[in-house]
Amino acid sequence: MRVRELAHEGKEYGIALRRAFHKEPELGGREFQTAARIEQELDQLGIEHFRVAATNVVGVIYGAAKGKTVALRADMDALPVQEENDIEYRSCRNGVMHACGHDGHTAALLSAAKILTQMKDELPGTVKLLFQSGEENATGAREIIDSGMIDDVDAVFGIHVWNDVEQGKVYVSGGEQMASPIEFRIALKGVGGHGSASYQAVDTTVPLASLVMNLQTIVSMEFDPLTDVVLTVSRIYSGPNAYIKPGEIYNVVAGDAYMEGTIRVFNERDSQLFEEKLRRMVEGTEKLYNVTGSLYYQPHCPMVINDEKLALIARKACMELWGESSLDHSLGKVMAGEDFGFYREKAPSMFAFVGGKNEEKLPRYPHHNPKFNIDEDAIEQAACLYAQFALDFLKEAKGLM
Repeated sequence: MRVRELAHEGKEYGIALRRAFHKEPELGGREFQTAARIEQELDQLGIEHFRVAATNVVGVIYGAAKGKTVALRADMDALPVQEENDIEYRSCRNGVMHACGHDGHTAALLSAAKILTQMKDELPGTVKLLFQSGEENATGAREIIDSGMIDDVDAVFGIHVWNDVEQGKVYVSGGEQMASPIEFRIALKGVGGHGSASYQAVDTTVPLASLVMNLQTIVSMEFDPLTDVVLTVSRIYSGPNAYIKPGEIYNVVAGDAYMEGTIRVFNERDSQLFEEKLRRMVEGTEKLYNVTGSLYYQPHCPMVINDEKLALIARKACMELWGESSLDHSLGKVMAGEDFGFYREKAPSMFAFVGGKNEEKLPRYPHHNPKFNIDEDAIEQAACLYAQFALDFLKEAKGLM
């Protein structure tokens, strides 16, 4: 119970850090202030650290005895979302917000670092702390991997505070856990003209609207209903300028139209099928409406697949910390993507979900929503799990469990 005691003692430390990060959010690849604060905290804890690329920070805790090396990962980037929460630590940056919980992950890993430095004598190996930038744009994991900083790592463990899980619960599972995210963009080119004489132009608004609706039939009509796939159109636009005020171009036929969105799959074959089907629909739209179309199709990162042995260690850690009742059994696979999936190229990896939902304390809003927030008790729980997993993995590898 030493981990729980130390985590509880440091609860306010973790919450204060989370609120500081929440108040000053930074987008992926630009987390300069966040990285500097992390380095400051690691200095105070006496932890050796290295800057990787622009804003990733890797800390290293050496145990009292030599052994295996385990990496604990937390992402730290925010989103281009305008916060709508009326809270004391509301984002001070216009149009930027921690709308996914990465501020809590960073605070939890720093809290875990504090716990582990106080338990160095019990560490039979090395712990690497991966404070990763750019998860939302799938750049940070690759930067850390390409730096060589985790070439000696034997396992990688990550946590996400998740608002589909009740606070106090943890979801741990082996095998497929998170989908591979794909970005797509479709642009249509026609001929602009006057709204009173559309026959003189080639309108792109109607074909774009038709294409948006047709895309919705791909999942429902062209995939087995038991297949885990998702297609979402997240943005559409037609007209000469996205920033013109409403009412200024009401009489202009749109010569250009654009959409973007995301697809989620759990295997390469489904990704290829989606690309083929999107190209077919774009080509059909070109012929039907006399427009020119183009498709950009880009998978961002691989699936998150949890190592079964590491899942067992994580599950045992939860039971050791809080008992079997702490395990959530309802979440299942998640269609969200995570560049954590890249880490399994280097070592076995495990990604757990710590509950952030508590509707008795605050309304539940989904991740990426302008009113997203978490029950901050999740920070203490995540810190506990980070630290306990590291201890248990190193001890088991050393034959001490």
